Amino acid sequence: MLFYNEKLDEPKREVLVQLVNPGFESRIRVYDDPFATETMGVGFVGVQLTGGMDKSFYLRAG
Repeated sequence: MLFYNEKLDEPKREVLVQLVNPGFESRIRVYDDPFATETMGVGFVGVQLTGGMDKSFYLRAG
């Protein structure tokens, strides 16, 4: 897992984000959004069947 300290434009703040495309980050970096909520899920007998995915990502090109 690779983590980077990035400055976000909206709102102005600095956050620690996780890179989700290691090996291809020379052209574009895709970061997990630490402030995103997760999608609604469906579970059965304590097992998560669907959902639980982050709703957004941050992209940094160049």
